[in-house]
Amino acid sequence: WGADQLAAALELGRFAARQHGRRLVVGVDGLENIGQAQRTGLLAGLRMAAETAVDICVTSRLLEWRSARGTAERREGWAEIEFAEWPDERVREFVNASGRPAIGEDLIRLLRTPFLLDLFLLTFGRQADVPPGIQTRHAILQAYWDRRILPAEDERSAERHHLLLSIAGDEANGSRAHACIGNTAR
Repeated sequence: WGADQLAAALELGRFAARQHGRRLVVGVDGLENIGQAQRTGLLAGLRMAAETAVDICVTSRLLEWRSARGTAERREGWAEIEFAEWPDERVREFVNASGRPAIGEDLIRLLRTPFLLDLFLLTFGRQADVPPGIQTRHAILQAYWDRRILPAEDERSAERHHLLLSIAGDEANGSRAHACIGNTAR
């Protein structure tokens, strides 16, 4: 996207948000996934937009963010927020409040990352047994995948699996837009 296209898209978004009495919120995830020249232009455009009625949130790996902002300690106009793991007691509070049985200390330590805690709580219902092998990030992601995305008992799982393989193949060949007809993706 060029600066003009970005400005036009943001103006349209600001207009639509104002019609509902809201501010436009723009999220850019994975800043590290675009080239340095594009990144610099994007950040400049977003910085200009942030000076108007737009809230901007950009996620990036810390090293990439530091390289994007150059040698300056802070990038003017941006607030830097680093995420830290939650303390064990806070994780226990969420697990206990969810009505799940007590879980081991190793799993508590793993779930200090809010994303993994959320996946864990979505994956294992109140009555679901937590298998003893759930002690790694990979195991939580695998359980989420097996129980929520492609559960064996769901008749749509085979069709979903085929769709995901097809999209992955398209992505590998450079396609970034995909369409799905029917209920496969639901």
